Amino acid sequence: MKKMFTLMAVCAVVVFGLPQLMAADSPTMPATPDKKADPVKPAKPTKTRTLNVHGQVKAVDQTAKTFTLGEHTYAVTSETKIFKTDKPAVFEDLKAGDSASLSYKKTAADKLEVVKLTIGKAVGDTKPKK
Repeated sequence: MKKMFTLMAVCAVVVFGLPQLMAADSPTMPATPDKKADPVKPAKPTKTRTLNVHGQVKAVDQTAKTFTLGEHTYAVTSETKIFKTDKPAVFEDLKAGDSASLSYKKTAADKLEVVKLTIGKAVGDTKPKK
């Protein structure tokens, strides 16, 4: 009976004491913050999807920095990347009749903002490359 009691005491020390000894050797984890302490949650960033379109430019408004392609009017911002025949370009290079490929995103105000604009040759322009 005495051996059995000793054996049970040793088992209890091993089962309950060993994890505490192991935890004392490992670095402590920081306590998790109380969820009720910070009632304001940060807003999750919304993922903006970009869409691609290609077509012929119908009209260009240089003052408003917008142009019409198909049925939609697109706005160019200071962050828009503009290229013409694989070289950097400016919005003033865009003319009615040019072909254009672009990536755009729709803003919260339902405005179509151009992310990247590539200006091609004007439709019907058959000048040979030099």
